[in-house]
Amino acid sequence: MADKNPRLLVVDDEVQYLGSLGRAFSGSFEVDTAETLEQSVAKLDSNNYDAVLTDLQLTSGGSEGMEVITYARKKLPRAVIVMNSAAMLPGSDLEKQALSLGADKAVKKPIALFAVRGYLLETCQSRQGGN
Repeated sequence: MADKNPRLLVVDDEVQYLGSLGRAFSGSFEVDTAETLEQSVAKLDSNNYDAVLTDLQLTSGGSEGMEVITYARKKLPRAVIVMNSAAMLPGSDLEKQALSLGADKAVKKPIALFAVRGYLLETCQSRQGGN
């Protein structure tokens, strides 16, 4: 991993927010983005990601982000997966569900960019070192 940036898939249906996250992470990661569950599944099927950052709701009132977590964990068991949601509260049932499905961390949206980037980078590096 020292030779290249880790690969990150960012999933969010809010196009402007998705673009902002993509740009913010692009200096530290090779970033791909997806707006829907279907797009994220297609990208997970065709790429080997080191990390996935997904929103909970990819449609109005939906919880497709949980499906992204489940699918990503099956496809990429060593990937770092972070769920973000405006409804996320520490210790909440939502956080517990995300973690039980395979997320490594759950954070409130809008995310604390530097903290999440640092967590993703550090965890990617430690998992790469464990190979």
